[in-house]
Amino acid sequence: MAAAANLIPSGLLHMRPFQFWLRGVGFQPRRHPLDAIRDMRHGLRTLLMWTIPRFMALGPTLEVCHHRRTLLQTPYFRGCILDGHPAQGLWVDPQLSWHINCLEMRAVFLALKHFLPHLRGFHVLVCTDSTTVVAYINHLAQQILLWAESILLSLRAIFVPGHINWEADFLSRQVLRPGEWWLHPQVEILRSSEVDLFISEESTQCPLWYSLSHPAPLGLDGLANHALVLRLPQKFLTLKTALLLALASLRQLGDLQALLVTPTCLEFSPGMSKAILHPRAGYVPKVPRMAGHLVILQAFCLPPYELAELERLHLLCPVRALRTYVHRSGSWRKSPSLFVCFGSRNKGNPVSKQHLAPWVIEAITQAYEACDIASPLGVRAHSTRGVTSSSALARGVSLQEICAVARWSSLHTFIRFYNLDLDPTPGSQVLQG
Repeated sequence: MAAAANLIPSGLLHMRPFQFWLRGVGFQPRRHPLDAIRDMRHGLRTLLMWTIPRFMALGPTLEVCHHRRTLLQTPYFRGCILDGHPAQGLWVDPQLSWHINCLEMRAVFLALKHFLPHLRGFHVLVCTDSTTVVAYINHLAQQILLWAESILLSLRAIFVPGHINWEADFLSRQVLRPGEWWLHPQVEILRSSEVDLFISEESTQCPLWYSLSHPAPLGLDGLANHALVLRLPQKFLTLKTALLLALASLRQLGDLQALLVTPTCLEFSPGMSKAILHPRAGYVPKVPRMAGHLVILQAFCLPPYELAELERLHLLCPVRALRTYVHRSGSWRKSPSLFVCFGSRNKGNPVSKQHLAPWVIEAITQAYEACDIASPLGVRAHSTRGVTSSSALARGVSLQEICAVARWSSLHTFIRFYNLDLDPTPGSQVLQG
C-alpha cells in the first residue's frame, strides 16, 4: 500500500486514516515487531477504499502540464489574485477566534471556490507565504483535496515569501497602497505624460517618477518640485540634452549625431545609473582605427540624497536628461536618430551635425546668462571637449582614460590642442578674496 500510494492519485491521502488508526492503538513495529493487534474492525474500515478495483487501477497523469493557473494567496483578510484579478474579504465572528492555521486553510478553500469557473479543468498552483498551507495542501488537506479531485486536474502549493508575493500581500492589508495602481497603457493621457507621482518602480509608466520609497529617480516628495507645474519647452529640453551629452561623453558632434534611439541602440541600466548608446550601422568615425564606437553615460548624483545640494545637482544628470528627452520627443519623432528637429517645418526629422553645433553653443550661452555671467567670446561647440577633458585631468583622471573616452589616438593630441590651464592665478585669487 505504501508503494502504491505514490502512484495512485490521492493515494497518500487515503492512507492517512489507516496510519492514524495504527498510531492510536499504539502499534510500534520497530520496537515491538511481534506485537499482535487483537481488534481489527475499525482498522479494516479505514482500508475499504483500497479494496475497490477501480481505485487501485488509477494511475498518475503522464501528460505535460500545458494548462496551469497560478493563484496568489495570503491568509490574512482572505486576499488572493488570479491572472491580475483580485479578491478579498474580512474575517467575522466567530472566525476571528480561530487558530491562524485554520484561517490559512479556510482562505485557500474560499479562494478556490471563488475562482472555480476559471480554474475548472486546469492544473492549479497555489502560491502562499505560509509553509503550513503548503504542507497541508500537498499532503494532508483531505477536504480540499477530495473536493478538487473531481474538478481540477491537479492541485499543488509552493511557498513564496511575502515580499515577492507583493500583490496578494497588499490585499492582505485590506486595501492597496495608494501608489500601486496604474492606468491602462492605451489611455491617451499617457502619450504626453513624462512624470508619475507617488508610484513605484513596478507600476510606473513614465521614465521619471516620484515614489513613497526608493528607488525614486525624482525623489520622495512629488509636491516639492515646481518643474511639475512649469513644463520645460521642447527647444530648451533639446538644447540641455545636447549640451550635457557633449560634456559627459567627450565625443565629437559627428559621433553624437550618429546615435540612434532604437531598442538595440539605446539601453538604460536598472535604476537609471547608466545609459549605453550605439551609432547607426555603417557609421565611420573621424578616427576609425579606435576600437569601440558606443557611448557610455554615467548618472550624476543619484538618489537618495544626503544633502539638498545633491538633489539640485541631479538636475544636471545626463542620463536623466537623455531619458526625459527620448520620452518627450517620442510624440513628434519621425526618425530613429537621437537628436531630431523641434521646429515647425522640419519637426521630427533628423538633425545634421551642422545644425547640432549651434544648439550646443546656444545652450552654453543661455547657461551663462542664467547665472548673470557674460558668455565667453569665440565659444564653439568643439570647446566642450577641451573643457571637460581638462577638468577631468585636474581631478585626477589619467591621460590614458581621457584619450580612450574622447577617442584620441595619441596623448600628444590632447596635450597640444585640448589641454587648458584651469589653475587660478595668484592675481585672481587676490581679487576673489
